[in-house]
Amino acid sequence: VVLLLTFLHLCIFATVSWFQGKKQSGANNNGGSKNDDANLTSISKISFRLTNLLTNFFLGIFGLYHYIYSIPSMSQTIITDRIQGFEDQTIFSILQIGYNLWSLPMGIFVGKEKRSMTLHHIAALCVATVSAFCYNGFRYNAPFFFGVIEISSVPLSVMNYFKDNKALIQKYPAAYSSLRILFVVLFITTRVIYWTPHMCHVLRCSVLLTY
Repeated sequence: VVLLLTFLHLCIFATVSWFQGKKQSGANNNGGSKNDDANLTSISKISFRLTNLLTNFFLGIFGLYHYIYSIPSMSQTIITDRIQGFEDQTIFSILQIGYNLWSLPMGIFVGKEKRSMTLHHIAALCVATVSAFCYNGFRYNAPFFFGVIEISSVPLSVMNYFKDNKALIQKYPAAYSSLRILFVVLFITTRVIYWTPHMCHVLRCSVLLTY
């Protein structure tokens, strides 16, 4: 997964570099190496944001599909299966491990993410590792926690691109406002309204494991 994401990132980086090169081919470059460094930083951030956007979109749609079509309702399963079974859903844990192993260094060195986001990646790695490799992996909930909720990060990736380029916020204020509203709606829907009952279920099952 890490290699695939790295390959995707490099392809996007090369594509963005090509477009930037064509855009600036007719312009005079009087800034020398400083302009080159600034352009490289800009291209690196754009390719990082696009890779995140595509990955989050894939995880969200992939998770939504399995959440709807592959996971039976709780009334159709027994609690031990929800805690220990559904090994076929381990794919979501593996995808999250690979994604966060890629995101952790890239977020630090390229995306310049805040410390809270770095801690988020580390926490996601720990949780996904438990789900992937532990007998009591709670894989029944994997399509939701490791897939569906990532759909809210799609508009966030675009918002971060706007924040990297403040002029775009001034130029397209309506688009930026729409993105913020979309992000809030998706965040509240997936990470609050639907998240709460799923987390309560996991916590309830965790308590039962102590008996």
